[in-house]
Amino acid sequence: MDRLLQRVSTTTGCDVDRVVRADGTEVAIKRARDEAAAAHLASQTRHLRAMSAHLGVASIYPPIIEATASTLVLPWYRRGTLEDQFATQPRADAEAVVRVAADALFRVAAGGRELPDPARAPAFLADELVRRARRLRLALETADGQRFAAHETEVARALDALERWVARSDGFRAIGLPALGLCAHGDFGLDNALVRDDGQPLFIDVRGEAVWHRDLPWWDPLLDLATLLVYHCRIEPQIRAICDDVGAARLDSSKRVSEPELRRLCVQTDGFGLWAADDDTWEPRLELAMLVRLLGSVSTQLTATPRHQTERATAVWRLAVAQLAAVKAVLGG
Repeated sequence: MDRLLQRVSTTTGCDVDRVVRADGTEVAIKRARDEAAAAHLASQTRHLRAMSAHLGVASIYPPIIEATASTLVLPWYRRGTLEDQFATQPRADAEAVVRVAADALFRVAAGGRELPDPARAPAFLADELVRRARRLRLALETADGQRFAAHETEVARALDALERWVARSDGFRAIGLPALGLCAHGDFGLDNALVRDDGQPLFIDVRGEAVWHRDLPWWDPLLDLATLLVYHCRIEPQIRAICDDVGAARLDSSKRVSEPELRRLCVQTDGFGLWAADDDTWEPRLELAMLVRLLGSVSTQLTATPRHQTERATAVWRLAVAQLAAVKAVLGG
């Protein structure tokens, strides 16, 4: 009989149980709480299976023990996540694991480049930005969204202006990708990768909703680097100042890596070099990718966090506004 050791609720509509099985092995059981979460979990499972099969013995994912329509069972790893490494291990050791993870992510992306849709890759990030803007519009219709909009009175007009700018600007295509890379992750935050006893990082909570082509997921890996940078270096310090929710509260400023340092850790890897060799617009596109992630996080603060929704959304919105100004300085507009 399974014995529950720990339960963690996530902001993605799932509970994660740490369980000891009858044979003494520890597993993590991720259970969806509703239909939307179950669909998201199914897309993650598809991603894990497809990429594990594609990479074979070089897989950077934990093995799937069981999967149903609403559950996913993986091994439990006692060293925890990349974020746990920064909380509990010497800084140099934690940085070394992040370097290995970033190297793997970009090696996978560089190892497969395709153009699933000839019009899709060059406009990929522009499309993602518009999707985030429209998702935020929906979030504004919720009770918390209405309170946020009453506080930030310019948000609706700002979203209108953003979509008009994207529609008329030629700058997006000028920095667009000629082809997408294989999607190793899609949501590369420090809490979305585990660490084996041998120090090998393993990717979890993968995107799932990437561009699927030939039964494989495709993506712009700069979005993964952007996720790492904006969450660790910008969003989480702001959230920590507002409340003590989970990950953001675990790492104080002494345990965080500065944005320039974290960026350098990733872009100096051999894997990133392989990707960048055929991507001469990665630097301005990274700025755009960070805007995509920041804008998307405003909706998350409003719809998927348990407390202080308005304050959290306001803090992240202001980060997004500042990043929009930086992107416009690069692309024009």
